[in-house]
Amino acid sequence: MHGGACSPAAAAGRGRRRRRPLAHVAVAVPLFGVLEATGPQDRPFEDLDADVLAAAQARETPVIGDAQTPFFSALIGERSLLPGPDAHLGRHTSAQRLKGR
Repeated sequence: MHGGACSPAAAAGRGRRRRRPLAHVAVAVPLFGVLEATGPQDRPFEDLDADVLAAAQARETPVIGDAQTPFFSALIGERSLLPGPDAHLGRHTSAQRLKGR
């Protein structure tokens, strides 16, 4: 598992007045060909994967990150997959989304 960080965007959110970054990005016109949606916090991949496994299996599973493991055949930097400053920011963390399952 790659050891970099990401900002997972949860698709949670109900009601018309709540901002829904994933829905907005899905139907919006891309600015220069790119629209980014992101969650409110940056997390290492191994922490996110451990949370997903814990929610699915109802037990903690250790996940070990390795910066030398390719991500889709490419070595990337620790912050390479984090969104830019103009990303649409969501309100829900991945932990909140997993609790709402």
